[in-house]
Amino acid sequence: LVGFSALLAGYRYTNGSFYDLGSYPSFWSSSASSSSDAWSRDLYTSDSAVYRYNYNKAFGFSVRCLRD
Repeated sequence: LVGFSALLAGYRYTNGSFYDLGSYPSFWSSSASSSSDAWSRDLYTSDSAVYRYNYNKAFGFSVRCLRD
């Protein structure tokens, strides 16, 4: 990911607690996988890959705004 930087913000669990602050960022994708679930994109400091996971929309992840 050239030219991209992200804060290691972790995520908010469905009970309102925050986890993995300072460990890795998780971002919502713009694509829903169902009416209750959506895709996330996760980055880890241990490698340069981007991972995709499916989570319930009750989780709280970071968002990245893009300009057209």
